[in-house]
Amino acid sequence: MIESSSQTFSKRFKPELIVATAHAFSPQTVLWFCLSLAVSAYYASEGLRQAFSGPLVAQDDARQHVFWMARFGGSGLLPHDLTADYFQAMAPHGYTALYALGAMARIDPLLLNKLLPLALGLFTTAFCFLLCFELLRVPSAAFISSLLLNQSLWMQDDLISATPRAFLYPLLLAFLYYLSKRSWAPALAILALQGLFYPSVVFISLGILALGLVDWRSGRAKLSRERSAFVVFAAGLAVTAVVMIAYAWKSAGFGPVVTASEAQLMPEFAADGRMRVFHETFWEFWISGQNSGMVPLTSLLPFTICSSLLLPVLMRFPKRFPLVKQISPNIKLLAQLAVASILLFLAAHAVMFKLYLPSRYTQHTFRVILSAAAGITLIIILDGAFHFIDARAKAPATARNLVRISVLLLMAILLIVYPGHPRDFMQTSYRPGRQPQLYEFFSQQPGNVVIASLSREADRIPIFAKRTNLVSWECSIPFHKGYYSQIRQRAVDLINAQYSADLVELQNFVRKYEVDFVLIDRRAFDTDYLKRDRWFRLYEPATGDAINRLKAGTEPALAKLMTQCSSFSNQDVVVISAECILNASLR
Repeated sequence: MIESSSQTFSKRFKPELIVATAHAFSPQTVLWFCLSLAVSAYYASEGLRQAFSGPLVAQDDARQHVFWMARFGGSGLLPHDLTADYFQAMAPHGYTALYALGAMARIDPLLLNKLLPLALGLFTTAFCFLLCFELLRVPSAAFISSLLLNQSLWMQDDLISATPRAFLYPLLLAFLYYLSKRSWAPALAILALQGLFYPSVVFISLGILALGLVDWRSGRAKLSRERSAFVVFAAGLAVTAVVMIAYAWKSAGFGPVVTASEAQLMPEFAADGRMRVFHETFWEFWISGQNSGMVPLTSLLPFTICSSLLLPVLMRFPKRFPLVKQISPNIKLLAQLAVASILLFLAAHAVMFKLYLPSRYTQHTFRVILSAAAGITLIIILDGAFHFIDARAKAPATARNLVRISVLLLMAILLIVYPGHPRDFMQTSYRPGRQPQLYEFFSQQPGNVVIASLSREADRIPIFAKRTNLVSWECSIPFHKGYYSQIRQRAVDLINAQYSADLVELQNFVRKYEVDFVLIDRRAFDTDYLKRDRWFRLYEPATGDAINRLKAGTEPALAKLMTQCSSFSNQDVVVISAECILNASLR
């Protein structure tokens, strides 16, 4: 009776957990696929809860990539706005078109930005499951891979941002899936979509096609004998050329990209700068740096995905791990993806900034590779453990059942208990608006007003009040010289004007930039205010001169006008009318 019970336990768990199936629409496959989608929807629901936790909430990157979409609908907002012009020019065509269609359907861009992660997560999960099922036809392995990828994605703020990089995941996984199915037309269509939504990933996909031209047999590289591989690569090259030329033309209006030698002299790219690239250590620069490193720590989260590193070892022992024999030759796609990513990472370092940031070519793809391989690895280990237990027929049935249960519990802990509740590990980067009355005040002003401010609160004005900032930390992106040279000059001029004792200098600044309001923090004239903010440190010697004037007891002209020229004030900020500044006299 005990032995029969043991056999029943083994038979019940092995078909449901481990046994391979050739049928994509088998009940087991459909069940695991639906569970994968349910996990994605569950994580997305926590994101939605945070997104709608208040009337004024915006995702961090939306303050760059979505605010300018207030221009949709012909409302006349943000005219002659340099920052809006820049981010609109940098936005890929497909990304822009999607939000524009939403605006035509009367869906506010910020609302669409909050809803898109749910759809992107479901598409990403679906194609992850389908791809992994093609690599190993064990539905539970595909489920584990999609679960781990979901955990990894929601531990970062990439997918939740609904910015161009969020589209990388579903489009890359879809491309790999159609390659595994040898469905060339859909693969090329996805390649075009990649260029329309996140152009950097196009080079990786083209690299995969190029690597597909080479066959590795007996440790030697030979050109593929498949004519279709060359035809698809040529078609992919043509698609890439078209979409990249279109994107380059769209973004060409802001001058050349800074060179590596120029960036090394700029504080913006230093270890404590706006865009950290040139780190102080070799390890950070090449390996762990968020912008320059090959494998930032965030690419390895959750650490469960690092179990994928065991897969090459397991594949050397097919007798001990029988499921290894079921792995499809399409597993080479993961290797090709890794090689293409590393080559582009090195190329991005060689032509620094012309291909954008080097880490963008590895941190996303490594997350996909590790998650996909980890699901396969863990299910192979589980299968091997069950085979090992079944081989111990002389052991008491109760003991074998306890071991099976222990193995399953350990797997559950690794997959679910370790990351914890989504509220604990999710990184959504939603930023609440802290000054609703301030945004309301500015939103009641004409649509073409210009606000000059050194306050970090200025970062939220374009997204919540839909009005133009002269300059802000959030949008001070130092890559294109035609853009950033103007931004830097504006910041320096604003610092000089705000802390000058000369009213004429302040008035000249207002006239030069046609400023309508100046927003200042109440503690703006404290020296610690300037010392502690790393944004101000980028603009020497202007910041240093301002600190020295304050230390010397010199009262800025703007400080003297805070009361008589105030248009709005509360305990944190004061809004000063530019018209009042121009008409003021300190005599």
